[in-house]
Amino acid sequence: MSAYRTLFCLSLGLLAPACAHGPAAPSQQSQVENYPETQKLLESLVSQETHQYRGPSRALQLVALLLEQKGLKVERYAKPQSSRLLALFARWPAKAPGKAPIVLLSHVDAPPFEGHVWPKQQGPLSAAIVEGELWGRGTLGAKALVSLHAGVLLELLQKEKHLPREVILGITTDGLGESADGLQLLLEKHPEIGAAQLALTGGGAIYPDLLGQEGLTHAIATGEHGYARILLSAEASEQKSANDRLQAALQTIKEQPRQARLSPPVHQILAQLGEQGSWPGSWFYRSEVLQATLLPSLEAHPVTSVLVKDSLEHSVLPQAYIRSNYRAQRAHALLKAQLRPQSSPEILLDRLRQQIKDSLVHINIEEGDRASWKALPLRHDGPFATILRGQEGERITRFFAEGPSQARTLRRIGVSVYGYLPLVLDEPAWRSRSGRNERVRLSELMKAQAVMLRLVEALAEE
Repeated sequence: MSAYRTLFCLSLGLLAPACAHGPAAPSQQSQVENYPETQKLLESLVSQETHQYRGPSRALQLVALLLEQKGLKVERYAKPQSSRLLALFARWPAKAPGKAPIVLLSHVDAPPFEGHVWPKQQGPLSAAIVEGELWGRGTLGAKALVSLHAGVLLELLQKEKHLPREVILGITTDGLGESADGLQLLLEKHPEIGAAQLALTGGGAIYPDLLGQEGLTHAIATGEHGYARILLSAEASEQKSANDRLQAALQTIKEQPRQARLSPPVHQILAQLGEQGSWPGSWFYRSEVLQATLLPSLEAHPVTSVLVKDSLEHSVLPQAYIRSNYRAQRAHALLKAQLRPQSSPEILLDRLRQQIKDSLVHINIEEGDRASWKALPLRHDGPFATILRGQEGERITRFFAEGPSQARTLRRIGVSVYGYLPLVLDEPAWRSRSGRNERVRLSELMKAQAVMLRLVEALAEE
């Protein structure tokens, strides 16, 4: 039993059945199917540095060429007066016209990395395969999702299988919400995307032992956290340099505790988990009064902490110097925040201004928005539940994705968006997606492709 689970069980004051056994094994299939094109595409994407200026465009070109080689028609959309690609579009027609399509939306951009902290032969762009694992940035995130979505169309093409609904594939360079030009181009060129039955994007995953629940939880993102980019600017004075003033402000922010709180969406998430459990755990999760005792456990786990409190990280921006005295007159830092439900950029800004008393430190919002959330249906007999839950004890729940993302734009125009990557992410794997040593076991990638294909087929029947 993990330390996290032990603490959770102790917080219950009882040894519930869910706390009495070891972790459940991931869902198993009698035979793992092979999808060589999915693996080939992911290897190609991993080898591309998609955090650089032209890297995402080159990655999109690789995807387009592979799809075209297999016989799919691909439309490319570039930045005006430029050859730099911003988006790809492909479709697989339905049996008959008339029904709204299903959209598979993903992006090729992946978090930056520090290559020197990775193993020498398994670097972030190596696409090395060692002991059945594919290494590299994006193998547990954006690039994996692109490969799985493209793999769905390739499988339907190979089998010549037409579904009741058209399946649209949209791939963009980045997933940064309404600032993503690629998605805007897709919506302009193909308004049918805005009229889709639903869209599948990223943001959800499979988490073991989530929220103290034994076994696997399939977290489907039906909303995303709020976000903020806040600029701190410090001025120099005769008594203190701009950099010293900035560092003092950042230290003050770091030392201030952020209060953890539950919100209505989190109550809904916990209650949904309770509905799928057995007594007494089910009763515990459905009681809003008792849910409050889970706050320490929610706050302690990296996947769930931002459900109950804002998270902040900062980067110091390059300094501007005055040549006459070589003294920094201004220093700047950028704060990036993920905001819990019911928080907002304005609330965060007010709190920061209360914490930083220095009148020569200026704080301004660059961009941001509140959390977006929609309690979309996840019926116990619906496609998500029947396809995803592989064995007794597995659960399915609505969840939040990190913000900002393209899903926010689609939700804003009325599209039902579900974020899900069918890969198991324990805590080390979850951290590796923006850290080091990110890798995916190829057998799990093949299972994920089979699940994604079956899920799309089932959703198309609705």
